[in-house]
Amino acid sequence: MAKVDRDTLVQLATLYYLGDMSQEQLSQIMGISRTKVSRLLKQCREQKIVEFKINATDRIVGQLEEDLTKLLGLREAHIVPSAASPAESRRNVGGRAAQLLASSLRNNMMVGIAWGSTIREMVDQVVPAHLADNTGVIQLSGGFNLSSTDCNERELAKVLAMKLDARCHAFQAPILVQSPLLRSLFLKEPEINRHFQLFDKVDMAFLGVGSCDPYEGMMYKAGYLTFEETKQLIDMNAIGDLCGHRISPDGEHIKTFLDQRIIAIDPVRLKKIPRKVILAAGRNKAESIIAACRGGYADVLVTDEIAAMTIQRMLRAN
Repeated sequence: MAKVDRDTLVQLATLYYLGDMSQEQLSQIMGISRTKVSRLLKQCREQKIVEFKINATDRIVGQLEEDLTKLLGLREAHIVPSAASPAESRRNVGGRAAQLLASSLRNNMMVGIAWGSTIREMVDQVVPAHLADNTGVIQLSGGFNLSSTDCNERELAKVLAMKLDARCHAFQAPILVQSPLLRSLFLKEPEINRHFQLFDKVDMAFLGVGSCDPYEGMMYKAGYLTFEETKQLIDMNAIGDLCGHRISPDGEHIKTFLDQRIIAIDPVRLKKIPRKVILAAGRNKAESIIAACRGGYADVLVTDEIAAMTIQRMLRAN
């Protein structure tokens, strides 16, 4: 598709949103297909030529939070505005989670942290604090060998610990190894063995939840899983991803070929953490959020309006 200049996009947006013209009418007067009109209108939103603001009232948001708390069996639900782009929505969720952490901090607290772009947004927005020396940040799983730190749990743990003036309990290991034998050898290493004992001391954990589409999962994108292995997970209905472990739509832990290769906190220990906070944004996370809550892996949810409304409709339809 030939590149369309900004002035043309502005004209198109003006005629559609302010002039009340249909996509069919725009197609005719501009001499382009209706499909192309639709693509160009999307481009207008992406380039922020058009920006939307929905004036939701506190009452509506409060009611939605109350509904999700009851429907998902949570202690708390925090809903933030959805933005024009997924990245901005994740930033909004991360900001609210950072506030939640700040209000929950106390001396001697152990904070567990998982990976993910939304977790990264939270860490970026955490306000520095000064806590007692025995306060700590605990890495909950091995990391990804990626140049970006968005999903590098070790780096996220280090940055968060620095901001909280806390001890950083991190370890150097990949999230997934090639064989059960290699995993067994890793876990016998004194450093990693001691680190795994710390999982029982976590007071509050911040967790991302993978998309219900395994092909969107970080393990596949980072090359830890092959196409065939990912297809196998789909066939097993393993839609959710929590610290690398897979769960069903009902929240049950599905034992897959991954369990003997993952270096991460196990599902049983994860459930025992007193306060587990799920961070996720977007409609594509709704099914995984529901699964995590049904499985007892979440006490608190921080999400955006689109995900919250999708969850509400899905659960009320059943």
